[in-house]
Amino acid sequence: MYWVKLLLDNNFHSIWKTIELSALDCMYGDILWKSFAPESVLNKLNCTQLADSLRTWYVYRESAVNLSLGIPFSDLGACQSLWFNKNVRSKSKQYFYYEDWCDKGILYVDDLLNPPHPGSKLFEELILDFDISKRDRRKFNFLIKNVPSSWIDDPHIEISNLEIFDKLVDDLVQVPKVPRHAYSIMIEKCVPDKRVSFWNEFAEDPEDLEWDKIHVRNFKCSIDSRFRSFYFKIFHKAIAFNDFLYKIKRRDSPDCVFCNKMPETITHVFCECEIIKPLWEDMVKIIRDKDNIDFDITIFDKMFGVPDDMFLTYLFLSVKYYIYVCKFQNKTPTCIGLWAYVKTNRETEYFIAKKKNKLSCHFRKWRFDI
Repeated sequence: MYWVKLLLDNNFHSIWKTIELSALDCMYGDILWKSFAPESVLNKLNCTQLADSLRTWYVYRESAVNLSLGIPFSDLGACQSLWFNKNVRSKSKQYFYYEDWCDKGILYVDDLLNPPHPGSKLFEELILDFDISKRDRRKFNFLIKNVPSSWIDDPHIEISNLEIFDKLVDDLVQVPKVPRHAYSIMIEKCVPDKRVSFWNEFAEDPEDLEWDKIHVRNFKCSIDSRFRSFYFKIFHKAIAFNDFLYKIKRRDSPDCVFCNKMPETITHVFCECEIIKPLWEDMVKIIRDKDNIDFDITIFDKMFGVPDDMFLTYLFLSVKYYIYVCKFQNKTPTCIGLWAYVKTNRETEYFIAKKKNKLSCHFRKWRFDI
């Protein structure tokens, strides 16, 4: 995106910029900035940096327009380019580019519309407005047939492509820190549906789950990057257990490495295995005694922690990480080993907090000893 800013900034001059813009001018000029070029066109530029800049610009433009107008750029039918647009292609996947029409000023879907009347202009109206050849009726019919009907029926003609382009460029040029600005716009708030639907089956009230808060709670409960990475793997089921390895013929048996009785799945290893259950029972007993609370934990609680309680979420994450380490070190998890592991982590966090003058935060988190 920083390269995009320099390429679109008319006040910035450099030899490398001249070379890239020359490569663009040899093809189609600046029309690609206002279009949504398919890969076949971008690859013809013979300039990897320029092609990547255009790809990034398309993503940025989609999100930036959605942020400012509340509608993605791709839904603004009137603003869409007719030429070199991957969304305006024939059945053979061939994009459109009528050079003579482009020279006459026909560039966007807006040029084919006839407001306030619905639908597109007639071919005769296009001849009067742009002085195109009367022999181009067949080209006109072919183009109209392949323009998405939603762009014609509901084009959102309140704003033009040129206005959007100029505004986006002006805003981008004025930004001092482009990477941070672009990232905040381009990052999309999303939750992997397949993973959510899988984990929702273990929750008592799936509709009441707030996954954003669950992720933040598990992320902030520890300063250890290993724990944070581990939680990411858990949520995405990115740890290969024997049940999966057996299916792809990398293990001779799908059974659990600890009990050797049941298929080794993510929930079995971390929650249901008979070797693992004593760890959770001991953990719950200590929490009841130390924190004076009485509660029962479900499989979902074991996997994702306790709502609104960072410390218990951290303890549950520690149990799972200890089991994870034991599995890949071919050791049997024990309660004594778990408490020694948690104690080591507590001492490590204490020295880090002391070094950073954050002991108050440390003692607030570790409200009781294990």
